[in-house]
Amino acid sequence: VGAKAGGIPEVVAHGVNGVLFEPEDVETMKNYIIDLLLDSSKRGLYAKQAKEIATKKFSLQAMVKRNIQLYESLS
Repeated sequence: VGAKAGGIPEVVAHGVNGVLFEPEDVETMKNYIIDLLLDSSKRGLYAKQAKEIATKKFSLQAMVKRNIQLYESLS
């Protein structure tokens, strides 16, 4: 459960590996938290997907590749 702010949407894909709410929307945040507390299968699915996405997007190899692409684009 995370707010659609800062770098959070880069890591959390709504409905795939978590849920996002608008900043300061406390009611939606509360409802998402309660939903996840009551639904262990959804928690497990989001955890599995989060690990897969983190491994693909934020592994050392992926980060190095993106940094190289960034510096090459500046040349």
